[in-house]
Amino acid sequence: MNRRMKRDVLLTLARLKSLVQDDRFQLVHRRDPLAAPVTTTLAKQIVRQLQPSDFVKTEPNRNNPRQAVWIFKTGSGNSYYLKFVFTRHGQWIVFISFHLDR
Repeated sequence: MNRRMKRDVLLTLARLKSLVQDDRFQLVHRRDPLAAPVTTTLAKQIVRQLQPSDFVKTEPNRNNPRQAVWIFKTGSGNSYYLKFVFTRHGQWIVFISFHLDR
């Protein structure tokens, strides 16, 4: 990971943790029962513990190619898969996926 990406990941994690702590997020409910989202309480706990090493990648949002989709995967204990976007001028998070990684 290059310097710019490391900086971007650190800034993203700081913003993510702050917004989640302030309840400024939404968990999208998926049709796939295996991709059922975690509870709000568990989401807060997991996000609080995220580290830069949990970063997987960014990719363009299929619905808005100028918007980045951030993907993280936790590595300790139960492994969780998180996929999210920042919305409302970066002041809100929509978790597209947030579930146990299977």
